[in-house]
Amino acid sequence: MNYTIVIEETTLGYSAYCPDVDGCVATGSTPEGVAEAMEALIDGHLQWLRERGHDCSTRRRAENRPRCS
Repeated sequence: MNYTIVIEETTLGYSAYCPDVDGCVATGSTPEGVAEAMEALIDGHLQWLRERGHDCSTRRRAENRPRCS
C-alpha cells in the first residue's frame, strides 16, 4: 500500500510526516533523505502494529486508528 508523505522545508533542512500513519515523522538535510527515512519508518511502524494484532490492511479515519503510547 502506498502512503502519502508531506515534506516541508524548515530552517534546518526538511521534515516529513504521513497523514495516514500516526507517529511517523522524520527530519533530514535533503528531501530525498527524508523520503527514504519515512519509507523505513512507515514500514517499521506498520509491522509493529501488526505484531500487536492491529489490522493495517486498510486506511482508517483518524479517530479509529490505533495509537502508539
